[in-house]
Amino acid sequence: MGYTIQAIIGRRKQIETAAIEDATVILLAQELAMIPLGDKFRERYKIPFLPLTDEGWHSLPENIGELCSRLSMNGKIAYIEAEFFGGEGIQAYVLWQDGKMTGEVTISQTAINDAIHFLGAVPNPNLDHFDSVGLGTHRNTDDWLKS
Repeated sequence: MGYTIQAIIGRRKQIETAAIEDATVILLAQELAMIPLGDKFRERYKIPFLPLTDEGWHSLPENIGELCSRLSMNGKIAYIEAEFFGGEGIQAYVLWQDGKMTGEVTISQTAINDAIHFLGAVPNPNLDHFDSVGLGTHRNTDDWLKS
C-alpha cells in the first residue's frame, strides 16, 4: 500500500488565521496544523503534484514558494512531500521563517521528521515526529480532506 502527502504545516494559530482561499485547515497534535494540497487546491493554485519527490525537481515551484512565504510572515512554515510504495520512498521539505525561505530543498528519508522538529514539535516516547503529530492518520493527501 502506498503513502503520499503534500502539505504545508505550521503552528495552529498561524495556519488558522492565514485565510488562504479554498484551503482546508487540519488540526494536528502539538499545536500544529496543516493545509493539505489536495487535487482541487493544486488545480486552483496551479501547483504540480509532488514536484520534489515524484517529478525530481531540485527547486520549488514559484507558486508554492509565494504561498509559503505569505503563510510564514509571522513564524515558521514547512512545505512537505512524501511518496512511498512497497516500503520504498522519499520525503522532502522546504522551510520558511518570517517570510523567507531558510536553506534549500531537502530530500531525505527523515525530511518530514526534520521539518516537524523545526516547527517545534517533539517526538512522543517510541514514536518519531511524524507519528507524534498524527501524519500517519491517512494514506494520501486527499483522504485528509474527507475526514
